Amino acid sequence: IAATGDPALTGLSEAELLNDRAAADPAARNALRFLSYREKFLAGSWRFNTYFGRDTLMSVRLLMPALQPGAIEAGLNAVLARLDRDGEVAHEEALSEFALLERGAKGEASDAATLDYAMVDDDYMLAPVAASYLLERGDAAAARAYLARAVVSEAQPGARDPAGALLVRNLRFVLKSAGPFAASPTTAKLIALKPGRQAGQWRDSNEGLGGGRYAYDVNAVFVPAALDAAARLAASGLLDPYLTPDDRKALADAARMARVWRDQAPSRFRVTMPADRARSAIKGYAATLGIPAEPALATLGRTPLVYHAIALDALGKPVPILHSDEGFALLFTRPAPADLDVMVQSIMRPFPAGLMTDIGLVVANAALASPKLQADFTPAKYHGAVVWSWQQALLASGLERQLARDDLPPPTRARLRTAQAELWRVIKVGREVQNSELWSWAFADGRYQVVAFGAGKQDVDESNAAQLWSTVYLAVQPPAN
Repeated sequence: IAATGDPALTGLSEAELLNDRAAADPAARNALRFLSYREKFLAGSWRFNTYFGRDTLMSVRLLMPALQPGAIEAGLNAVLARLDRDGEVAHEEALSEFALLERGAKGEASDAATLDYAMVDDDYMLAPVAASYLLERGDAAAARAYLARAVVSEAQPGARDPAGALLVRNLRFVLKSAGPFAASPTTAKLIALKPGRQAGQWRDSNEGLGGGRYAYDVNAVFVPAALDAAARLAASGLLDPYLTPDDRKALADAARMARVWRDQAPSRFRVTMPADRARSAIKGYAATLGIPAEPALATLGRTPLVYHAIALDALGKPVPILHSDEGFALLFTRPAPADLDVMVQSIMRPFPAGLMTDIGLVVANAALASPKLQADFTPAKYHGAVVWSWQQALLASGLERQLARDDLPPPTRARLRTAQAELWRVIKVGREVQNSELWSWAFADGRYQVVAFGAGKQDVDESNAAQLWSTVYLAVQPPAN
């Protein structure tokens, strides 16, 4: 029994949360129900139990095939209610006594939630996630009804606006912030981390981007996806009641802006390394970790190794870390077949040439980087060579989405099918820990073995608690064949 002086949240029952497509996983269902409320979804327990914008948006998108419409709308509304006046998405909120302390330090006598807008990825997630819900169900009447319903603001107490008006507010931010690069595509006009910050997307530890300032996922995936969503939403007519003449003019240019970003941004992260140099680096890195290099080297051949860097540094130089964020591109964009081949190959090669191990997909691989960066991306680092449950679900969803296309040549489709089968093989191996946030590994007796996450990390206990992200397998199902 717990007592609190704070207003109670309104829980969503399992029937209100999940449709008949959801997997029959009692532990994941219970975790999701514990973390899901009409007012918001909670990022995780026991330590957080509060709203996180990115966690909400990505979980809603990955769970969308298994969620009831009301649950999807609850997640979207939580994000819309916390937009700032410029349309930025709130990353995190501080509540209750913590809010009292934060506001008291500023001379304010209030316990109203304080909101953090430090992240840059969530600002560009809202539009594509909302577009997936509003445009891909084929129910325009229901979409219009949702957009017309009022959302009570948490960022501006007392304000009530239609969901459609709030979504347009975010689209204004997207168009304005993406405009400089679309007008003159130079690296300096990409979306950077905010000044003074070392993190700005899901790899939110200080070392998560290896010192990078321009994240791959933000610039190569989310900004063009947000612009494309803006163009599609405008063309649908769903937003007409909420647009000003200036909005209509700006949205008329969204499709062109999206093309510029798609054509110009990803190539800045593309790295080509000569085969001999790559083989030497991978062999040396494997030795430092005490793992065999031969399976990885056997997949390289004699052609150059091509991949996308995890980020660009302040001077526009690629940070040479192989990473799992290609999964975002597979889920949110429509890459050309040649680009799909590069993405899938860079992910699916055996570690440390790629990201695949026998116990899961690691989220970062520093084999091609300096010894300094390698020390920051070990299997004992929060965003290092560790397995994150939701990133595997992201890749599974992305592969499924790409395989639904009808414009892929047979060799590319075959590579996607092979990747899908191998991914599900390692997901099944990790079933015992899939409801953890992340896990690490050790190599012993000739094989990879799952171990608890590195000792000393403050989030060790969190990996064994209820996590919103780790419930996404309710909606991500292995292919029937």
